[in-house]
Amino acid sequence: MINLDNEVSYICQDSFLASDYNPVNVAPGGFYHQYLRELYGKPENLPYKTKYTAFEDIPAPRSVPESIDDDYAYYADWAKFKTWVMSKFIAEIRKMHEANGITPDKVIFMTNYDPHLPEGVPTRMPDFEAATEGITGYDFYRGVFMSYSGYQSMARVMKLMTHTLKFPYSCEFMAGTWDKILRARVSDDHMRFMARCALAHGCKAIQWYMFHDREVWNDSPVSILGHKRPSIDVLSETPKILFEKIKNWDAMKPVNDLAVIYDLTAHVHATIGDPMPCNDGRLTIGKPMIDGVNAGISSKEYISMFRLAEQNGAQAAVIDIHYDDKAMYQYPLVVYPGSPVVARSTEEKLLKYVQNGGTLAITGTLPTRYETGETCSFMGGLTVGEQALSGGKVIVLDKWIGQGEADEDALENIEEFGKIMDAAGVVPAVKISCDGMNWVHWARSGGGTEVYTQERMLGSAVLQQANGETILFVMNHYPDAHKFSLKFSIPCTKLICLTEEEDIDVTSGSCDVEIDRKNCQIYLVK
Repeated sequence: MINLDNEVSYICQDSFLASDYNPVNVAPGGFYHQYLRELYGKPENLPYKTKYTAFEDIPAPRSVPESIDDDYAYYADWAKFKTWVMSKFIAEIRKMHEANGITPDKVIFMTNYDPHLPEGVPTRMPDFEAATEGITGYDFYRGVFMSYSGYQSMARVMKLMTHTLKFPYSCEFMAGTWDKILRARVSDDHMRFMARCALAHGCKAIQWYMFHDREVWNDSPVSILGHKRPSIDVLSETPKILFEKIKNWDAMKPVNDLAVIYDLTAHVHATIGDPMPCNDGRLTIGKPMIDGVNAGISSKEYISMFRLAEQNGAQAAVIDIHYDDKAMYQYPLVVYPGSPVVARSTEEKLLKYVQNGGTLAITGTLPTRYETGETCSFMGGLTVGEQALSGGKVIVLDKWIGQGEADEDALENIEEFGKIMDAAGVVPAVKISCDGMNWVHWARSGGGTEVYTQERMLGSAVLQQANGETILFVMNHYPDAHKFSLKFSIPCTKLICLTEEEDIDVTSGSCDVEIDRKNCQIYLVK
């Protein structure tokens, strides 16, 4: 396997105006103008507010205004151009190898994604995969004991990868940490939990990074002199579970109960106003507005939908509607995080889904503009509330319900999402639930201890199936051991634990499981 180039992106220079103004791109006839010609064919087809008679006259954006109501396309095309030119770069490197006799029949070409938020902008996954004519992987790094927000980010990215990539995997998966002076250890528990969380959501392979200490990297499975540390056991035990205890691992796919739309048009709007998209721990909400709606707010709503589904005991798939919309027809509910701007093709595909009997839920705001800047009466004009439409139904909420943080979502918003699921008839393949948790910790101020209360359900249950075999991942994200209840809507009489010596009887489709803190157990479902 050959990595054509490591982390193809603009890294910390990836803000909308930080790159890439090299003359090879922006000089008359450069790659930017080549991209626009490829996209639009003729200058008269450009949907820009300013009219141009030649592609070579179009300047790259050098500033971002407060509002881009009727000129979204001009700014969006600069963001999309970066995807195009990076894909072209990857393809050219591949062709250099092929010209020297290193061909896909002899090696697998690949590249890897460094973190971005929203994910896939500008490092669009299917475009990069097509450029390699091989495979692509994501780099996952987290704190030394993965937080709930870190888990949610990983799960969401993996869901997008499983939908858009031939072989979703991680080619840099945290093993150790980036500090020589350790503030905390990278335990085998952390590595095990992090790996199983990724595997649960469709990751088919892991390359741990780094295997041994070097330079600033420390607490790897092996020291600079070859000493084995406890975390090395995770590297050997994981493939044994997947390939010795599970018969069909390579074919296994996660089972989901509903779907959330990944809309590139909305996420590009977020990128236009974000000063550092490569900071995947922060999403900027602000200018440029479209009809009074801030950039970034739709992307934040998208991020939260998966948490709200999990906190209601269900699993939500990602549907990249610009890549492939066919998968959404298997779900009774599709959630579209509201955006002020929408592609016409997205509107058409969502309408077709509803006409086929599906339930579409829209939160936050209805689109008011097409990507061309023209005004939009979305799906013929919708009203707030539930309404029948052409064989299916649409539920429109006039508020944002996903603007909270990972373990702080408003309880009323979690409940609201549950009502949407109920209205659509969503029955999870396995529903996980539990009581909240109290724990004692050091007081934030004044000394002593205090009781912390977490009322939200911080457990995850993910089924995977292939060739008549079913496995179940159950995760506990609380800081202490906890008991969870499982309710199956698929036939199930027993859970056989593949990671500990434990069998659990399932009675009338229900059972309880006890999971240690920050831990994931894997079961064979009988």
